[in-house]
Amino acid sequence: MRLDRRELVGELMDDPALDAREHEQALRGLARLNRLSNASGPIVRAISAHDSRRDATLLDVASGSGDVLMHVLRSVPDVCAHACDISPVACHRIESRAASAGLPVRVVEVDALSPGSLGDGAYDVVMNALFLHHLERDDALRLLRSMREALAPGGLLVISDLLRTRLNYAMALAASRLVTRSGVVHTDALLSVRAAFSMEEARSLAADAGLVGAVLRRVWPERFLLTWVKS
Repeated sequence: MRLDRRELVGELMDDPALDAREHEQALRGLARLNRLSNASGPIVRAISAHDSRRDATLLDVASGSGDVLMHVLRSVPDVCAHACDISPVACHRIESRAASAGLPVRVVEVDALSPGSLGDGAYDVVMNALFLHHLERDDALRLLRSMREALAPGGLLVISDLLRTRLNYAMALAASRLVTRSGVVHTDALLSVRAAFSMEEARSLAADAGLVGAVLRRVWPERFLLTWVKS
């Protein structure tokens, strides 16, 4: 498998025609993968280290099943949380999970790539996990700029996503089959790694999005964490 350049192929779970039951099964499988890989850990640490108000407003962009957001909210108290996703299935699952966990989350079905959809200067923290690799570079730039504009002055942008490496491909192959029977997850896990950015590409993306002073670092397992504070 050649991984020297991005290969962006439409993932099964991005298909609006995907059967709702298959979509639900895939979301459950991805949630298990995220728990196994501690997807929320680096995000929690970044938010906890940021000097924000106790009643900070937080927006999770492209929340998916909301599992990463739920873990963040359990670890970071006194946050007013909003979540958004383009999928009605995902939005329903976020609402159900939040209600079951007793966590107040306002959920909005929205296309995060649509201009102005994320608001203007309304949030103290804007986060995103494992979504950038779904996008063409121009769309990824548009999303980063939109997330940047959604931040209040002094607000924190925190993004975690996959890295395109051979090790990550091997881990995705093994782990996806270990945690779920979902054929959607088995396929999409590998497509995700092939579509992921390298560290160098992620740095270039941040620079072109105007995130001056952004900090990018590698986190286990084979992901990058981007943090940026709006001056």
